[in-house]
Amino acid sequence: MSRYADTAGVPVRSTDDVAAVVRAERTARGWTQQDLADACGLTRQSINNVERRRSDLATSSLLTVLAALSLQLTVTPVYRNGGERQDKELTDGGLDELLALHTKQPPS
Repeated sequence: MSRYADTAGVPVRSTDDVAAVVRAERTARGWTQQDLADACGLTRQSINNVERRRSDLATSSLLTVLAALSLQLTVTPVYRNGGERQDKELTDGGLDELLALHTKQPPS
């Protein structure tokens, strides 16, 4: 078994994608959920919830989990419509609209 999963360059666009990457990297190392929890100072139930998409982690906790797995978060622009970058101006309410776009929830 390889010590690392083949997750390099995998696009992460949803909590399902995060869960899949965390689980793949953890199992490739032969770690239990408790091993990962111990490595990043979280509970085993927190790791289980992430892998089963039952709850979202705070960004700081997510970064801690990724660091424990020797991973980092990289943000890249998404190109659509013939290669044009889709930028969104953040004005009053713009952040809510942007988050809603990515979480598929109506803006508040």
